[in-house]
Amino acid sequence: MKNKDVVAFVPIRLNSQRIKNKSIIDIYGRPMFCWCLETLDSLNIPVYVYSNNIDILEEKIDFEYKNIYFLNRPEYLDNHDTKGIDIYKEFSRQIDANSYLLAHCTSPFVKSSSYKKCIEKVLNEGYNSSCTVEKKQTFCWHKDSPLNFSIPRQKTQDIVPVYVETSAAYCYNRDVLNSG
Repeated sequence: MKNKDVVAFVPIRLNSQRIKNKSIIDIYGRPMFCWCLETLDSLNIPVYVYSNNIDILEEKIDFEYKNIYFLNRPEYLDNHDTKGIDIYKEFSRQIDANSYLLAHCTSPFVKSSSYKKCIEKVLNEGYNSSCTVEKKQTFCWHKDSPLNFSIPRQKTQDIVPVYVETSAAYCYNRDVLNSG
């Protein structure tokens, strides 16, 4: 992986409506966002904390890092009505790369191997995007109908799995990110 091929970014907003300061709450003795950043730092790619609360976040980092940078995002992107895609597009206007790994610090225990798989799919396997998912191989319903099984029910090991986005990480090439 060449650094110019992919950069990671972690958008962090401290003024959450549902959970006050959720990105910096204590999880097992450290701020939640530090778990994600430390794992990303181990990938040896540039990692940007994208926030307008840089001073607060920078002083809370509890580990030595070598690939983490802080980038102030415009204040207008820090309100409750802002769509994620607007944040991601603005980041790509500020930081030029072929591909972007978006990681959410509210998924603090993602393994580096999961991030690497997302990146590899885009950089080396020809996909224009990838994301973390959870496999569900159980009886799923959608709009009052079976989604992945027939009636009478079969054994669960014979059910077609459903993959659900976890929102932990997404990797996009520049074209996908800019098209939304």
